[in-house]
Amino acid sequence: MTQGKRVALSAAQKSDMWRRWKAGQSLHEIGRAFGQPHVSIHLLLSYHGGIVPPVRRRSFLVLFHGQPNRNEIADHFFVLDGELTVETRAPDDYRTLAIGERYQINAGHAHQTSNRGTRDCRFLIVQGVGKYDFLRSPL
Repeated sequence: MTQGKRVALSAAQKSDMWRRWKAGQSLHEIGRAFGQPHVSIHLLLSYHGGIVPPVRRRSFLVLFHGQPNRNEIADHFFVLDGELTVETRAPDDYRTLAIGERYQINAGHAHQTSNRGTRDCRFLIVQGVGKYDFLRSPL
């Protein structure tokens, strides 16, 4: 027995699939709409028990690094390719940087970086402007 090709639907197609399922369309109808066999749609739906999965979000606590009153290092971001989004807390702000642009995060500001663009992003981060705050590993 040979294994079939794995069904890969985009986020928009998955959203549409769940909308159709909740509206009462049959597996055959949904499958035809996406050009997939009904068995493939059944597998996608049954994986979550036929219930729309919640939107995945990363924890707010995990996303940002840099600890106020402890971090004394400034970070400098330089975009080499694509676009880079830098978000900061206290103050809440975000900047989207293009190729050739740079941005500095001052010491003690929690921040995160992400690629919200449609293509890969390459960037250079330069650290070391300030006092290093490495913690010794308890080996």
